Amino acid sequence: MTLKTHSPEASLVLIVDDNTQNLQLLGEVLRNEGFRVGVAKNGDLALAAVETVTPDLILMDVTMPVMDGFEACKRLQANPQTQHIPVIFLTARVENEDIKKGFMVGGVDYVAKPFQKVELLARVNAHIRLEKMNQAQAKFNQQLKQQNTELTLANNQLRALKQQAIESAKMVSLGNMLVWMAHEINTPLGISMTSASYQETVIENMRQGVDQERQEKAGLLKNLDQLLESSGIITASLRQVANIIGDCKQLSTNKTQRNIERFSLRDNLEILPEYFKDPLAQASLLLRVQCPAELTLNSYPDVFFQVFCILIENSLNHGYQGQHGGKLSINVSQQERYIVIEYSDDGAGILNEHSEKIFEPFFTTKRHEGKVGLGLSILYNLVKQVLDGEVHCVSEQGKQTSFVMKLPVSHTQ
Repeated sequence: MTLKTHSPEASLVLIVDDNTQNLQLLGEVLRNEGFRVGVAKNGDLALAAVETVTPDLILMDVTMPVMDGFEACKRLQANPQTQHIPVIFLTARVENEDIKKGFMVGGVDYVAKPFQKVELLARVNAHIRLEKMNQAQAKFNQQLKQQNTELTLANNQLRALKQQAIESAKMVSLGNMLVWMAHEINTPLGISMTSASYQETVIENMRQGVDQERQEKAGLLKNLDQLLESSGIITASLRQVANIIGDCKQLSTNKTQRNIERFSLRDNLEILPEYFKDPLAQASLLLRVQCPAELTLNSYPDVFFQVFCILIENSLNHGYQGQHGGKLSINVSQQERYIVIEYSDDGAGILNEHSEKIFEPFFTTKRHEGKVGLGLSILYNLVKQVLDGEVHCVSEQGKQTSFVMKLPVSHTQ
Protein backbone atom coordinates (compact mmCIF):
# COMPACT_ATOMS: atom_id res chain seq x y z
CA MET A 1 0.00 0.00 0.00
CA THR A 2 1.28 3.49 -0.86
CA LEU A 3 0.13 6.40 1.31
CA LYS A 4 0.55 10.07 0.35
CA THR A 5 -0.13 12.61 3.10
CA HIS A 6 -1.85 15.84 2.22
CA SER A 7 -2.33 17.28 5.72
CA PRO A 8 -2.52 15.77 9.20
CA GLU A 9 -6.19 16.75 9.50
CA ALA A 10 -7.24 15.43 6.07
CA SER A 11 -9.36 12.29 5.86
CA LEU A 12 -7.66 9.13 4.56
CA VAL A 13 -9.34 7.27 1.68
CA LEU A 14 -8.12 3.80 0.68
CA ILE A 15 -8.67 3.01 -3.02
CA VAL A 16 -8.78 -0.71 -3.82
CA ASP A 17 -8.66 -1.47 -7.57
CA ASP A 18 -6.58 -3.77 -9.77
CA ASN A 19 -6.56 -1.21 -12.61
CA THR A 20 -3.57 1.15 -12.36
CA GLN A 21 -5.27 3.87 -14.44
CA ASN A 22 -8.30 3.83 -12.11
CA LEU A 23 -6.01 4.14 -9.09
CA GLN A 24 -4.24 7.13 -10.62
CA LEU A 25 -7.42 8.87 -11.75
CA LEU A 26 -9.26 8.38 -8.46
CA GLY A 27 -6.18 9.35 -6.47
CA GLU A 28 -5.78 12.59 -8.42
CA VAL A 29 -9.44 13.55 -7.97
CA LEU A 30 -9.32 12.92 -4.21
CA ARG A 31 -5.96 14.62 -3.61
CA ASN A 32 -7.15 17.70 -5.44
CA GLU A 33 -9.98 17.86 -2.91
CA GLY A 34 -7.59 17.67 0.05
CA PHE A 35 -7.88 13.98 0.92
CA ARG A 36 -5.01 11.73 1.86
CA VAL A 37 -4.95 8.67 -0.38
CA GLY A 38 -3.84 5.06 0.03
CA VAL A 39 -4.00 2.36 -2.68
CA ALA A 40 -4.22 -1.45 -2.82
CA LYS A 41 -4.56 -3.66 -5.92
CA ASN A 42 -6.80 -6.39 -4.48
CA GLY A 43 -8.88 -7.28 -1.46
CA ASP A 44 -6.14 -9.26 0.23
CA LEU A 45 -3.71 -6.31 0.12
CA ALA A 46 -6.48 -4.02 1.35
CA LEU A 47 -7.02 -6.19 4.45
CA ALA A 48 -3.28 -6.10 5.15
CA ALA A 49 -3.24 -2.32 4.71
CA VAL A 50 -5.99 -1.57 7.23
CA GLU A 51 -4.10 -3.51 9.89
CA THR A 52 -1.38 -0.86 9.67
CA VAL A 53 -3.35 2.33 9.02
CA THR A 54 -7.10 2.71 9.49
CA PRO A 55 -8.67 4.70 6.65
CA ASP A 56 -11.71 6.93 7.07
CA LEU A 57 -13.34 5.39 3.98
CA ILE A 58 -12.64 2.67 1.39
CA LEU A 59 -13.43 2.90 -2.33
CA MET A 60 -13.62 -0.78 -3.28
CA ASP A 61 -13.69 -2.26 -6.77
CA VAL A 62 -15.81 -5.39 -7.00
CA THR A 63 -14.02 -7.54 -9.62
CA MET A 64 -10.38 -8.14 -8.64
CA PRO A 65 -7.91 -11.07 -8.63
CA VAL A 66 -6.89 -12.94 -5.47
CA MET A 67 -9.83 -11.57 -3.46
CA ASP A 68 -12.77 -9.63 -4.87
CA GLY A 69 -14.38 -6.60 -3.27
CA PHE A 70 -17.40 -8.46 -1.86
CA GLU A 71 -15.22 -10.93 0.05
CA ALA A 72 -12.90 -8.19 1.30
CA CYS A 73 -15.85 -6.14 2.55
CA LYS A 74 -17.33 -9.21 4.23
CA ARG A 75 -14.07 -9.81 6.14
CA LEU A 76 -13.82 -6.15 7.13
CA GLN A 77 -17.31 -6.38 8.61
CA ALA A 78 -16.41 -9.54 10.52
CA ASN A 79 -13.55 -7.78 12.29
CA PRO A 80 -14.67 -5.56 15.23
CA GLN A 81 -11.62 -3.35 14.64
CA THR A 82 -12.58 -2.54 11.03
CA GLN A 83 -16.32 -3.03 10.77
CA HIS A 84 -16.95 0.69 11.31
CA ILE A 85 -15.07 1.70 8.12
CA PRO A 86 -17.55 2.74 5.40
CA VAL A 87 -17.06 0.90 2.08
CA ILE A 88 -18.30 2.36 -1.20
CA PHE A 89 -18.23 -0.10 -4.09
CA LEU A 90 -16.91 0.97 -7.50
CA THR A 91 -18.47 -1.26 -10.09
CA ALA A 92 -19.64 -1.51 -13.64
CA ARG A 93 -22.04 -4.25 -12.48
CA VAL A 94 -25.16 -2.27 -11.65
CA GLU A 95 -27.68 -5.10 -11.82
CA ASN A 96 -30.05 -5.28 -8.86
CA GLU A 97 -28.59 -8.56 -7.61
CA ASP A 98 -25.05 -7.13 -7.54
CA ILE A 99 -26.18 -3.97 -5.77
CA LYS A 100 -28.19 -6.04 -3.28
CA LYS A 101 -25.19 -8.31 -2.59
CA GLY A 102 -22.98 -5.28 -2.01
CA PHE A 103 -25.29 -3.97 0.71
CA MET A 104 -25.68 -7.46 2.21
CA VAL A 105 -21.91 -7.88 2.74
CA GLY A 106 -21.68 -4.48 4.46
CA GLY A 107 -21.24 -1.83 1.79
CA VAL A 108 -22.77 1.59 2.51
CA ASP A 109 -23.08 2.82 -1.09
CA TYR A 110 -21.92 2.26 -4.67
CA VAL A 111 -20.66 4.36 -7.56
CA ALA A 112 -21.11 3.12 -11.11
CA LYS A 113 -18.17 3.03 -13.51
CA PRO A 114 -17.33 5.17 -15.34
CA PHE A 115 -17.87 7.51 -12.38
CA GLN A 116 -18.83 11.16 -12.38
CA LYS A 117 -16.45 13.30 -10.34
CA VAL A 118 -19.22 15.33 -8.69
CA GLU A 119 -21.19 12.25 -7.72
CA LEU A 120 -18.10 10.46 -6.40
CA LEU A 121 -16.98 13.38 -4.24
CA ALA A 122 -20.52 13.95 -2.94
CA ARG A 123 -20.84 10.35 -1.82
CA VAL A 124 -17.33 10.23 -0.31
CA ASN A 125 -17.86 13.46 1.64
CA ALA A 126 -21.31 12.40 2.84
CA HIS A 127 -20.16 9.05 4.19
CA ILE A 128 -17.02 10.45 5.79
CA ARG A 129 -19.08 13.10 7.56
CA LEU A 130 -21.55 10.45 8.65
CA GLU A 131 -18.77 8.21 9.96
CA LYS A 132 -17.19 11.09 11.89
CA MET A 133 -20.60 11.86 13.38
CA ASN A 134 -20.94 8.20 14.37
CA GLN A 135 -17.49 8.28 15.96
CA ALA A 136 -18.35 11.47 17.83
CA GLN A 137 -21.61 9.89 19.00
CA ALA A 138 -19.78 6.74 20.08
CA LYS A 139 -17.26 8.85 21.99
CA PHE A 140 -20.06 10.82 23.61
CA ASN A 141 -21.85 7.60 24.55
CA GLN A 142 -18.66 6.24 26.05
CA GLN A 143 -18.17 9.43 28.06
CA LEU A 144 -21.79 9.30 29.13
CA LYS A 145 -21.38 5.67 30.16
CA GLN A 146 -18.29 6.59 32.15
CA GLN A 147 -20.12 9.46 33.80
CA ASN A 148 -23.03 7.16 34.60
CA THR A 149 -20.61 4.67 36.12
CA GLU A 150 -19.02 7.41 38.19
CA LEU A 151 -22.44 8.71 39.18
CA THR A 152 -23.56 5.22 40.20
CA LEU A 153 -20.40 4.83 42.25
CA ALA A 154 -20.98 8.23 43.85
CA ASN A 155 -24.59 7.32 44.61
CA ASN A 156 -23.48 4.04 46.16
CA GLN A 157 -20.95 5.89 48.27
CA LEU A 158 -23.60 8.42 49.23
CA ARG A 159 -25.97 5.64 50.25
CA ALA A 160 -23.21 4.03 52.26
CA LEU A 161 -22.46 7.34 53.98
CA LYS A 162 -26.17 7.86 54.59
CA GLN A 163 -26.43 4.39 56.11
CA GLN A 164 -23.43 5.14 58.29
CA ALA A 165 -25.09 8.38 59.37
CA ILE A 166 -28.30 6.49 60.18
CA GLU A 167 -26.36 3.92 62.18
CA SER A 168 -24.50 6.71 63.98
CA ALA A 169 -27.79 8.44 64.71
CA LYS A 170 -29.17 5.19 66.08
CA MET A 171 -26.18 4.85 68.37
CA VAL A 172 -26.57 8.45 69.51
CA SER A 173 -30.29 7.86 70.07
CA LEU A 174 -29.53 4.68 71.99
CA GLY A 175 -26.95 6.54 74.07
CA ASN A 176 -29.46 9.30 74.79
CA MET A 177 -32.06 6.70 75.74
CA LEU A 178 -29.68 5.00 78.13
CA VAL A 179 -28.74 8.35 79.72
CA TRP A 180 -32.42 9.21 80.03
CA MET A 181 -33.27 5.84 81.52
CA ALA A 182 -30.42 6.13 84.01
CA HIS A 183 -31.72 9.56 85.03
CA GLU A 184 -35.39 8.60 85.21
CA ILE A 185 -34.83 5.29 86.97
CA ASN A 186 -32.27 6.74 89.37
CA THR A 187 -34.89 8.92 91.09
CA PRO A 188 -37.41 6.19 92.03
CA LEU A 189 -34.58 3.81 92.87
CA GLY A 190 -33.05 6.42 95.17
CA ILE A 191 -36.40 6.93 96.86
CA SER A 192 -36.78 3.17 97.25
CA MET A 193 -33.33 2.83 98.77
CA THR A 194 -33.97 5.70 101.18
CA SER A 195 -37.32 4.23 102.22
CA ALA A 196 -35.81 0.76 102.64
CA SER A 197 -33.05 2.22 104.81
CA TYR A 198 -35.65 4.05 106.88
CA GLN A 199 -37.56 0.79 107.31
CA GLU A 200 -34.43 -0.89 108.62
CA THR A 201 -34.05 1.85 111.22
CA VAL A 202 -37.71 1.58 112.33
CA ILE A 203 -37.54 -2.21 112.51
CA GLU A 204 -34.30 -2.05 114.52
CA ASN A 205 -35.88 0.38 116.99
CA MET A 206 -38.90 -1.92 117.34
CA ARG A 207 -36.65 -4.90 117.94
CA GLN A 208 -34.70 -3.06 120.62
CA GLY A 209 -37.94 -1.97 122.27
CA VAL A 210 -39.20 -5.54 122.33
CA ASP A 211 -35.89 -6.75 123.76
CA GLN A 212 -36.08 -4.19 126.56
CA GLU A 213 -39.79 -4.93 127.13
CA ARG A 214 -40.67 -1.29 126.85
CA GLN A 215 -42.53 -1.26 123.53
CA GLU A 216 -45.90 0.41 124.14
CA LYS A 217 -48.95 -0.23 121.99
CA ALA A 218 -49.14 3.36 120.72
CA GLY A 219 -45.48 3.34 119.75
CA LEU A 220 -45.85 0.00 118.01
CA LEU A 221 -48.79 1.22 115.98
CA LYS A 222 -46.90 4.37 115.05
CA ASN A 223 -43.93 2.34 113.87
CA LEU A 224 -46.20 0.04 111.85
CA ASP A 225 -47.83 3.05 110.21
CA GLN A 226 -44.40 4.36 109.29
CA LEU A 227 -43.48 0.99 107.83
CA LEU A 228 -46.67 0.86 105.77
CA GLU A 229 -46.10 4.38 104.44
CA SER A 230 -42.50 3.56 103.56
CA SER A 231 -43.56 0.32 101.86
CA GLY A 232 -46.11 2.25 99.80
CA ILE A 233 -43.41 4.64 98.65
CA ILE A 234 -41.14 1.75 97.67
CA THR A 235 -43.96 -0.02 95.82
CA ALA A 236 -44.94 3.14 93.90
CA SER A 237 -41.32 3.89 92.99
CA LEU A 238 -40.64 0.34 91.79
CA ARG A 239 -43.90 0.40 89.79
CA GLN A 240 -42.64 3.60 88.12
CA VAL A 241 -39.38 1.83 87.22
CA ALA A 242 -41.32 -1.15 85.83
CA ASN A 243 -43.50 1.16 83.72
CA ILE A 244 -40.45 2.92 82.28
CA ILE A 245 -38.82 -0.39 81.39
CA GLY A 246 -42.08 -1.71 79.94
CA ASP A 247 -42.48 1.36 77.72
CA CYS A 248 -38.88 1.07 76.54
CA LYS A 249 -39.42 -2.59 75.63
CA GLN A 250 -42.35 -1.60 73.41
CA LEU A 251 -40.05 0.63 71.35
CA SER A 252 -38.58 -2.58 69.92
CA THR A 253 -41.43 -4.20 68.04
CA ASN A 254 -41.17 -7.80 66.85
CA LYS A 255 -43.54 -9.39 64.34
CA THR A 256 -42.43 -12.92 65.17
CA GLN A 257 -43.98 -12.60 68.62
CA ARG A 258 -47.40 -11.70 67.22
CA ASN A 259 -50.10 -13.65 65.42
CA ILE A 260 -51.84 -12.66 62.20
CA GLU A 261 -55.62 -13.12 62.27
CA ARG A 262 -58.55 -12.30 60.02
CA PHE A 263 -60.80 -9.92 61.93
CA SER A 264 -63.43 -7.24 61.57
CA LEU A 265 -61.88 -3.83 62.12
CA ARG A 266 -65.26 -2.39 63.08
CA ASP A 267 -65.62 -4.99 65.88
CA ASN A 268 -62.12 -4.05 67.02
CA LEU A 269 -63.07 -0.36 67.14
CA GLU A 270 -66.40 -0.84 68.90
CA ILE A 271 -64.60 -2.05 72.03
CA LEU A 272 -62.99 1.37 72.53
CA PRO A 273 -65.97 3.42 73.82
CA GLU A 274 -66.59 0.91 76.62
CA TYR A 275 -62.87 0.46 77.32
CA PHE A 276 -62.44 4.23 77.83
CA LYS A 277 -65.91 4.81 79.29
CA ASP A 278 -64.83 6.35 82.60
CA PRO A 279 -62.01 8.69 81.42
CA LEU A 280 -64.13 9.86 78.46
CA ALA A 281 -67.08 10.56 80.75
CA GLN A 282 -64.90 12.46 83.22
CA ALA A 283 -63.63 14.73 80.44
CA SER A 284 -67.08 14.92 78.76
CA LEU A 285 -65.63 13.61 75.50
CA LEU A 286 -67.61 11.85 72.79
CA LEU A 287 -65.89 9.16 70.71
CA ARG A 288 -67.38 8.69 67.24
CA VAL A 289 -66.35 5.69 65.07
CA GLN A 290 -67.06 5.26 61.34
CA CYS A 291 -65.88 2.07 59.67
CA PRO A 292 -67.39 -0.11 56.90
CA ALA A 293 -69.08 -3.13 58.49
CA GLU A 294 -67.83 -5.44 55.74
CA LEU A 295 -64.16 -4.45 56.12
CA THR A 296 -62.04 -7.39 57.29
CA LEU A 297 -58.28 -7.34 57.72
CA ASN A 298 -55.69 -10.07 57.72
CA SER A 299 -53.36 -8.48 60.21
CA TYR A 300 -52.62 -7.98 63.92
CA PRO A 301 -55.80 -7.13 65.87
CA ASP A 302 -53.93 -6.53 69.14
CA VAL A 303 -51.61 -4.01 67.41
CA PHE A 304 -54.55 -2.11 65.91
CA PHE A 305 -56.23 -1.94 69.32
CA GLN A 306 -52.97 -0.76 70.92
CA VAL A 307 -52.56 1.98 68.29
CA PHE A 308 -56.06 3.32 68.94
CA CYS A 309 -55.50 3.19 72.71
CA ILE A 310 -52.31 5.23 72.37
CA LEU A 311 -54.11 7.86 70.26
CA ILE A 312 -57.01 8.20 72.69
CA GLU A 313 -54.71 8.35 75.71
CA ASN A 314 -52.64 11.00 73.93
CA SER A 315 -55.79 13.10 73.44
CA LEU A 316 -56.82 12.63 77.08
CA ASN A 317 -53.38 13.58 78.38
CA HIS A 318 -52.54 16.46 76.04
CA GLY A 319 -55.53 17.62 74.02
CA TYR A 320 -57.99 18.93 76.58
CA GLN A 321 -56.02 20.60 79.37
CA GLY A 322 -58.19 23.37 80.76
CA GLN A 323 -60.95 22.41 78.34
CA HIS A 324 -64.07 20.45 79.24
CA GLY A 325 -65.91 18.58 76.54
CA GLY A 326 -65.04 17.71 72.99
CA LYS A 327 -65.17 15.12 70.23
CA LEU A 328 -62.84 12.33 69.19
CA SER A 329 -63.39 10.64 65.83
CA ILE A 330 -62.06 7.61 63.97
CA ASN A 331 -62.85 7.40 60.25
CA VAL A 332 -61.83 4.38 58.19
CA SER A 333 -61.98 4.06 54.39
CA GLN A 334 -60.59 1.49 51.95
CA GLN A 335 -58.47 2.28 48.89
CA GLU A 336 -57.89 -0.98 47.00
CA ARG A 337 -55.22 -2.91 48.94
CA TYR A 338 -54.93 -0.29 51.66
CA ILE A 339 -57.05 1.28 54.36
CA VAL A 340 -56.80 4.91 55.42
CA ILE A 341 -57.51 5.69 59.07
CA GLU A 342 -57.95 9.27 60.23
CA TYR A 343 -58.04 9.82 63.98
CA SER A 344 -58.75 13.36 65.15
CA ASP A 345 -59.65 15.36 68.24
CA ASP A 346 -60.86 18.95 68.57
CA GLY A 347 -58.55 19.72 71.46
CA ALA A 348 -55.76 22.23 71.95
CA GLY A 349 -53.66 21.17 68.97
CA ILE A 350 -49.87 21.00 68.87
CA LEU A 351 -47.45 23.91 68.95
CA ASN A 352 -45.55 24.40 65.69
CA GLU A 353 -42.18 23.97 67.39
CA HIS A 354 -43.32 20.59 68.78
CA SER A 355 -44.97 19.14 65.66
CA GLU A 356 -41.74 17.71 64.22
CA LYS A 357 -40.73 16.04 67.49
CA ILE A 358 -43.88 14.23 68.55
CA PHE A 359 -42.73 10.82 67.24
CA GLU A 360 -39.27 11.08 68.85
CA PRO A 361 -38.66 8.79 71.84
CA PHE A 362 -38.93 10.53 75.24
CA PHE A 363 -40.29 13.80 73.85
CA THR A 364 -42.96 15.16 76.18
CA THR A 365 -44.16 18.52 77.40
CA LYS A 366 -45.26 16.99 80.71
CA ARG A 367 -42.04 15.67 82.17
CA HIS A 368 -42.91 17.52 85.39
CA GLU A 369 -46.05 15.37 85.68
CA GLY A 370 -44.05 12.16 85.40
CA LYS A 371 -44.88 11.51 81.73
CA VAL A 372 -42.28 9.42 79.90
CA GLY A 373 -42.94 10.61 76.33
CA LEU A 374 -42.95 7.21 74.62
CA GLY A 375 -46.59 6.81 73.56
CA LEU A 376 -46.44 8.32 70.06
CA SER A 377 -42.98 6.88 69.48
CA ILE A 378 -44.36 3.41 70.22
CA LEU A 379 -47.29 4.13 67.87
CA TYR A 380 -44.88 5.18 65.11
CA ASN A 381 -42.85 1.98 65.49
CA LEU A 382 -45.97 -0.20 65.51
CA VAL A 383 -47.33 1.41 62.34
CA LYS A 384 -44.01 1.35 60.47
CA GLN A 385 -42.40 -1.89 61.65
CA VAL A 386 -45.33 -4.18 62.43
CA LEU A 387 -48.20 -2.91 60.27
CA ASP A 388 -45.92 -1.87 57.36
CA GLY A 389 -47.76 1.40 57.04
CA GLU A 390 -47.32 5.15 57.13
CA VAL A 391 -48.43 7.72 59.67
CA HIS A 392 -48.27 11.49 59.79
CA CYS A 393 -49.77 14.17 61.98
CA VAL A 394 -51.58 17.34 60.95
CA SER A 395 -52.41 19.84 63.67
CA GLU A 396 -53.82 23.34 63.85
CA GLN A 397 -53.00 24.96 67.17
CA GLY A 398 -56.05 25.64 69.28
CA LYS A 399 -58.41 23.75 66.97
CA GLN A 400 -57.66 20.18 65.96
CA THR A 401 -55.11 17.39 65.75
CA SER A 402 -55.33 14.56 63.21
CA PHE A 403 -53.28 11.42 62.75
CA VAL A 404 -53.58 9.84 59.29
CA MET A 405 -52.43 6.26 58.71
CA LYS A 406 -52.22 4.27 55.49
CA LEU A 407 -52.02 0.54 56.14
CA PRO A 408 -52.18 -2.65 54.05
CA VAL A 409 -55.37 -4.72 54.25
CA SER A 410 -53.47 -8.00 54.39
CA HIS A 411 -50.20 -9.23 55.90
CA THR A 412 -48.27 -12.45 55.48
CA GLN A 413 -45.82 -13.80 58.02
